[in-house]
Amino acid sequence: MKVIPYTTRTGLQIGCRYDRPAPVYPISHDMQRLQNSLLGTPRVAPLRTWVGRALDIALYLLTVLIVALSLVTLGIVLLR
Repeated sequence: MKVIPYTTRTGLQIGCRYDRPAPVYPISHDMQRLQNSLLGTPRVAPLRTWVGRALDIALYLLTVLIVALSLVTLGIVLLR
């Protein structure tokens, strides 16, 4: 077996920058699941139903109403 680095008769060293591979550690099932969850592609949420969209619209309108009433109340207080 040849020793690394191998020096040819012309003086060329072969494998002088070779590093032995790192030891392989056994991977447990939990480690594999964690790695898959962190590195895997995210799951796409299913399409929302009409109920979810109606709820979004209702919450948006309620927010707009609350902001409008707050501005009106603030205007009344400032005018006094």
